[in-house]
Parts: sequence; structure tokens; C-alpha cells
Amino acid sequence: LQELVGDGVPHPIGSPANARLREDIVRRLSALGYATELQSGTVCNDDGTCGSPINIIATLRGTSMVAGAVLLAAHYDSVPAGPGAADDGSGVAGILEIARILAARPAASHPVVLLITDGEEAGLLGALLFVRDHPLAKRMSAAVNWEARGTSGASLMFETGSANTWLMGLFAAAIARPMTNSLYYVVYKQLENDTDFTVFKAAGYQGFNFAFIGNVGRYHTPLDNVAHTDPSSLQQQGDNTLSALTALTSAA
Repeated sequence: LQELVGDGVPHPIGSPANARLREDIVRRLSALGYATELQSGTVCNDDGTCGSPINIIATLRGTSMVAGAVLLAAHYDSVPAGPGAADDGSGVAGILEIARILAARPAASHPVVLLITDGEEAGLLGALLFVRDHPLAKRMSAAVNWEARGTSGASLMFETGSANTWLMGLFAAAIARPMTNSLYYVVYKQLENDTDFTVFKAAGYQGFNFAFIGNVGRYHTPLDNVAHTDPSSLQQQGDNTLSALTALTSAA
């Protein structure tokens, strides 16, 4: 996380800092042995916000030729006001570490698609572009999304796909220290902002949405930096995300 966003420079969609970070992420995935793809295009959301995000995509093959793929997602753009170390640099760092772990493990039955989206802060643009245009989007069965609305606190699972009875059974068996509550989703839906999981859920993907929300006053400010990002929050969210992803990729 320090190496990715420790310079404290904001990197919103379309900025030179955004392009430099994208190159760094691709370089790191390539060093882990992944073939990466950049997906670009112009897309507009329902609010009329348009942009040209550039998504980073890498795929890990599964052992089954018929099983649907599982998406692991985070976004690499920040708001213009701050460097976005927790939101969502922590997710990018987490995906890179999980990519390293997955590359060292035997393949699961379901393929894994690593999706690091651009333009989330501008209106979920990268996720919309992926679901609308990418051939892999039609192969997805589930998604695990990493978010943050603050810089500390426990990793909370606050949203599932529509098959929540099955998903909660999977979650309870997979997560060592589960933190979830149906009230989390009720509160989340009262907020003005969504996450990329909103797009994935609308496309019919099952799965889980995780975030930590402590010190919310630092959210979308210059104080969302590496110095204020709690390593224990990143560690727990990484544990939870990897466990949820493993459960989904191993499910029948």
C-alpha cells in the first residue's frame, strides 16, 4: 500500500497519477505471472455521468470447463480530494496479495477473474463498462468486492447477492471472524453512494460486499492516506475476502 499510494497524490480517473498507478499495478501482476488486459471504452451511468475508464483484468483458470467464474474486484481510482489509501488503495493492495496466494495454490474448480476497475468514484463507470462490454462478464457467477468508507475498523460484510440464504450459509462456514448484520445493508441503502457491487448485483452475480468504516471523517479527504490506514483493518479484510473467494470458487 505504501508503494502504491504512499506519495499521497490523488489519482482520479483520467489523471496522470491514475495512469502511473495503472502501470504499476500491471507491472506487479505481470511479475506474479499473470497475463493482464486493459479494457477501455466510453460509458455513461443512469445519472448521465460519462467517462472513459480503463479497467485492469487478469484471469486464473479453473479446473472445470463448465463452472462459472468468480470475480474479485476493487477500484484503483481515487477522488480528486485525497489519495484514497483505504478507498480503495487497500483493495488494490489486497488483490495483489491474494493474486500472489492464488498463483501458489492448486487451481479451484471455478476460474477467478481479478478486476481492478477505474472510474468507480466518478459513478461506477469501470464496473458498468465491464458488465456491458467484456466477454467474461457473461461467464460470472459471483463477485467479491473490497471497499472502504473510512480508514479503520472491523471488516464488515454488508451486502450479498440475491441468493442470500445459500450465501449466508457459505459465509458462516468460511469466515473465521464474521462481522455482519442485516441492519448494515439497510443503513448502506440510505446513503447516496453505491459501490461496484451494485452493478454486479444488477447483472445477476451472487457474492459478497466487504468494507471497513471506522474514522469515516477521513473518507474522501486528504486524510485517507497510508499513515491513517489501519493495517489490522487491511489484514482482516484480506482474510475475509480471500476466505469468501475460496468458498465461492470451491462451491458446487
